[in-house]
Amino acid sequence: MIINCQLPNEGEIVIKAGQKVDFKTPLFKKKTKKEKKIFLAEKIGVPAEKIFSYLKKIVGDKIKKGDLLAEKKTFLTEKKFFSDYDGLIKEINHLEGYLIIEEETEKEKIFYAYFQGKVEEIKDNQIKLVVKDGREFELKEAREDFGGEVFYYQEKIPTESLVEEQVAKKVIVAKNLTAYSQAKLEALEIAGFVTLLSLPEMTGRPAAKIKNLEDLNQIFRLKFPYCIISSIHRKIYFYQ
Repeated sequence: MIINCQLPNEGEIVIKAGQKVDFKTPLFKKKTKKEKKIFLAEKIGVPAEKIFSYLKKIVGDKIKKGDLLAEKKTFLTEKKFFSDYDGLIKEINHLEGYLIIEEETEKEKIFYAYFQGKVEEIKDNQIKLVVKDGREFELKEAREDFGGEVFYYQEKIPTESLVEEQVAKKVIVAKNLTAYSQAKLEALEIAGFVTLLSLPEMTGRPAAKIKNLEDLNQIFRLKFPYCIISSIHRKIYFYQ
């Protein structure tokens, strides 16, 4: 079976066609970023609400160290402020008179594969992944691409009995969850949720919803060990 996986647009992809990958394989890397808040209005001596009148850059501009960010001219004086950083202007706040620069660092963060199999082809940030066997099902919604090993959660399982070794970094597949079960699973560092019904609480974890009950019942019967969620195609692939 071939599964199409979307790769991130940011960062450098480090896998190659013909390579076998698993959950310990580096997928892509990108430089880490940190934010610098600069109170420009205060630095050039103007009211915060008028900061836009003195700016030389706007949100979204890429800047280099030494670029002129703001300038105030009067008949007798002139004040200029130059950037101390390379980066991107992420935000300008006219209520408090500051701007935020998103600065790229030299440090790189490694992101690991959320799937396993053999990479047949990489093209336009998509890969064709060859797996032994699997099935695909439609999703009602999916926030983002994710995947991993699957933990099939049923209501008869006492949530309080679960431990990190059972569910950490796994995708929880369930019909529905209580608020307590959701909170408990999130605390155990799960990889994401795939449910039939909406989660009772907002979550910072990746989440997707199965389209219908018949599909969910079949998913539980098949119990493939791994899954991949494609938000673009609104599909979930269960495979081995």
